[in-house]
Amino acid sequence: MKYQDQEGDMVTVTTNEELRWAESTSGQNGSVKLYIVEVNPEQDPFFDHVRRQERNRKLLNSSTCIDDWILEFANLFKNHVGFDSDAYLDLHEVGMKIYTEAMEETLTSEEAQELFGNAAEKFQEMAALALFNCGNVHMSRARKRAFLPEDSSQESLVSHIKDLHEWARTEYLKAGERYQEALNVKPDFYEGFLALGHQEFELAKLSWYFAVGSNVDLEKWDSTEVIELYNKAEENMEKGMRMWEETEKERTNENSIPNKIKKTDSRKNEGEEQAQI
Repeated sequence: MKYQDQEGDMVTVTTNEELRWAESTSGQNGSVKLYIVEVNPEQDPFFDHVRRQERNRKLLNSSTCIDDWILEFANLFKNHVGFDSDAYLDLHEVGMKIYTEAMEETLTSEEAQELFGNAAEKFQEMAALALFNCGNVHMSRARKRAFLPEDSSQESLVSHIKDLHEWARTEYLKAGERYQEALNVKPDFYEGFLALGHQEFELAKLSWYFAVGSNVDLEKWDSTEVIELYNKAEENMEKGMRMWEETEKERTNENSIPNKIKKTDSRKNEGEEQAQI
């Protein structure tokens, strides 16, 4: 389908856009005269599209034919691998079976057990550290609400402690629970013992200030709880320090082992050189 432009040339129309362009340039109230021209099918822009559709239609309607070489290769593959493909060949199932057997063998090896042990220790340490940090949050909240500048008078200090005693005590107790949970997860967590001792010391100090602020008779006042808290604080801090010292000692020994090996190898090499001389 063609039309004649203003210069007298015949222009082929293949799309709606080209047809609208022909109408706009005709200058005859939007009408245009079209010419139907017979051409070679291979020059038709729609010929390739129609030919592909016809080819696909023939493929869909045609019968399936398997070459002999495919069957021969399948038999060769079956004999080489060692399983029957005539029944049903599910490569995914076979692959998962091999993967599972390999994983079971790997998981039960000595190397895997050592790696699992190291991983468990790391996760244990992470869990204890999370509880430890949670306890620190409660400690910070209690200390901030119970804190007054150093130049505060005794009366303002006592009044402040009296008003916020219950709230601060609750925060200290929550902190102690988190520290204890951290120690339950990782009994050799020395930071937990140090933090627990600090929490008990702060709680004992808070109780003492509250007793003083309440104007109780200190001679008749039962100080058993405060004394026990001070004793526990001292005990846990000492225990945490001992554990820290042991940890540092082990770390120092581990770092010194490579140096000893290097010195031994150096002396051995010197002895060999002297023997050769």
